[in-house]
Formats: sequence, C-alpha cells, structure tokens
Amino acid sequence: MLQGHGKEIAVIEDHFEWNESGLGQPTGNRQISRNDMLIESARAALVLGELGLHQGKCAVFAMPNVADQIIWIEACKRLAVVYTAVAPNVSAHSLAERVEQLGSEVWCLLYVLVL
Repeated sequence: MLQGHGKEIAVIEDHFEWNESGLGQPTGNRQISRNDMLIESARAALVLGELGLHQGKCAVFAMPNVADQIIWIEACKRLAVVYTAVAPNVSAHSLAERVEQLGSEVWCLLYVLVL
C-alpha cells in the first residue's frame, strides 16, 4: 500500500446464474482492490472489537467461500483472533461441536458467527 500498490486487484469474485439443468453462467464479477480490502477489513475489525473479540478469542465463519469471508478473516488477523471457517450448510450439531472445541466464551450471529 505504501509503495503505491493500492489500486491493484486483490480479490476477484465471480458471480454465476444457475439454470434449470444446474449449469452456471457467468453474470459478472466483483473486484476488490488492495486499498478497498484494507478499508473493509479495518471496518470489520472494528465490528469484531465492539463485539468483544480480542487476542486469544475465537471466531467461526459459517458463510460461503466468498470475498466477504476473506475480509472477515483479515479482520481477525488484525485483532490476533483465532478463526475457523465452516461450510454454510454444515449441520447444527457439527457447528456446535466446532464451537465447543474452540472453547468459545461469546458468540453472535452477523453474516459470520463470532465466538
């Protein structure tokens, strides 16, 4: 960033529209620059901090593998928060087991599950 690389693309997320046969057709994409990634991850870190997350706490991300997940993971890195990602269609039992394994103290449902 400080060397002038802020306008470079950091993440490209493709968007698809699915037809009746189950095949996806590209409908466009979302491009996030390094500068935008920095700003969005800093905002997400503020949200996580307001929820009580700090170094040593845990977060579980139960969301699709999309660009937003990367932003929240980068926010956790900023706060030195331990994080894990689970598939959004994971069973409630499996999710509860993961939460218990991490020894969570606090959790809240945003677009992510914060522990």
